[in-house]
Amino acid sequence: MIIIIPAYQPDYRLVELINEIKNKTSYKILVVNDGSSKDKEEIFNKIKKDVILLKHDKNLGKGKAMKTGLNYVLNKMNKESVIFVDADGQHSSDDIIKLSLLDDNFSLIIGTRDFNLKHVPFSSKFGNRITSLIVYNKTKKYIKDTQSGLRLIPYRYIKDIVNLEGSRYEYEINILLYFLKNNINIKEIPIATIY
Repeated sequence: MIIIIPAYQPDYRLVELINEIKNKTSYKILVVNDGSSKDKEEIFNKIKKDVILLKHDKNLGKGKAMKTGLNYVLNKMNKESVIFVDADGQHSSDDIIKLSLLDDNFSLIIGTRDFNLKHVPFSSKFGNRITSLIVYNKTKKYIKDTQSGLRLIPYRYIKDIVNLEGSRYEYEINILLYFLKNNINIKEIPIATIY
């Protein structure tokens, strides 16, 4: 299993997450510094001994950082499934492990948050409803959490999705549309809703 973390302007939560993953698993971790400012070098210095650290000289967007990670996996690593994880502390190490244990080498697995909880910001609820409707209108299939950054992608699909359009957040939607339009199984797994 390979963990890919696109990181732009991360804080201490990235260090804590890396430490938790390393303490609980033997997964390889790939962090893509997407052009963070110099004052964030301290964060990257704290994790560089525990991860493969790639860097964009300037901010290119989350989608581009995801593609950088996928290209590295294709060209330099074993044929293993990848799990995308956000750098902002929204995903727990336990949920990352939960997804990894469900890997069947065929299904996209999405960590799905509960948007009905009181502490979820209105903007997140609204944004997810809009993107869920957009995805439904294009595919006639409903995904509960279209904006989840916690996703397991089997290796067999990496060559296709690395070439999809998008350099920012739209890339994540394009990945979803690829799986839906090709009738590939999608598993939606409840995870902790952390804000």
